[in-house]
Amino acid sequence: MTTDHQTRFDLDALYRDLEDLRASCQGLNRHDQAIACITFCIEEGINTGPQIIGILRRKDFNNRHIGKLLHDFSGSDPVQHFWWRDETGTYHRHPSVV
Repeated sequence: MTTDHQTRFDLDALYRDLEDLRASCQGLNRHDQAIACITFCIEEGINTGPQIIGILRRKDFNNRHIGKLLHDFSGSDPVQHFWWRDETGTYHRHPSVV
């Protein structure tokens, strides 16, 4: 069972990690920063459209841009797509393609 305190702590840590990620992506454009942040969220279990959009909106990303990226880079081909969405609306990363 998670408590409000535990959930708040986890969100604080998530926001700090996102800030660190964005700092490491400083030379990238906003589009590529957004893709990196979406991927990070999915890996951390923030993996539905509303969750991802809500978290990244708080980090000054445009919710329409995030929604479009989720749509555009979602699909069954790991060469063309970064993630896929299952029948429940949950996003998953494709295994790395070498």
